[in-house]
Amino acid sequence: MLLFVQKDELEKGEFYYLGKVIPIKDSEKQIEMSRKEETVPVVTIDFELEYPVPFELYQYLVNR
Repeated sequence: MLLFVQKDELEKGEFYYLGKVIPIKDSEKQIEMSRKEETVPVVTIDFELEYPVPFELYQYLVNR
């Protein structure tokens, strides 16, 4: 699976490719989340990037 992120909603369609992600074995969990006036079951999975994000790109994405 490929991971793209958006710095913020103001960028209007600007996405940055961070790389391929690999699911972490046995990380899946079923939780419940509130949606409007009901609770729905959701499955979460943790992922690991195949390669680290370049430092300059990381700094750009996390700093405003």
